[in-house]
Amino acid sequence: MPKRGSAREAVVEAALRLFSRDSYSRVSVEEVASEAGVSKGAVFHYFKSKLELAEEALKLLLARLVTTPFRRIVNSEASVEEKVRALLDLSLEVSSKYNARRLSFLIEVFRELERAGRGAFIRSVYRSALEDLARILEEAGVPNARARAVLLLAILDGLGVQISILGDELSPDLLGKVREEAAEVILCGRAGG
Repeated sequence: MPKRGSAREAVVEAALRLFSRDSYSRVSVEEVASEAGVSKGAVFHYFKSKLELAEEALKLLLARLVTTPFRRIVNSEASVEEKVRALLDLSLEVSSKYNARRLSFLIEVFRELERAGRGAFIRSVYRSALEDLARILEEAGVPNARARAVLLLAILDGLGVQISILGDELSPDLLGKVREEAAEVILCGRAGG
């Protein structure tokens, strides 16, 4: 049984593992409780519903895999070229390390949160990323910075989908070429570049 102060965290971690592995809709609160080493009542002590628990697990997933490393890259002293390549590397790394189930979990829970009128935080994460990317591209003299920021976000998400679907068919050499081509497209035509 987890320590009292860590029981909530244990529940969220267990939910993230199970929802990512087996799907939000297929995992019961009882399974989450068992995985976390707590009672079902303890789960409901911390979370009013399974959806609220999934929302918290999704926030944890986004913070670990996206928001924290993304901000570290964007706010670094690196050049815009290095930042774009680092973001592409991050997408490739996360996509290679975590299977399609994590992507499915994100989409499934986002849909459920939208139905419940609670999907705003995910849009906020994406909106913030878009603003950060547009700012660094604009500061570097990249034309159509906002449009290219949207394109870069689409490339980052799309790489995850491609790696999830094609997996081993995408060699490290090919992925390296994809990284360079994507960076070139995003940065093409910038002032002084």
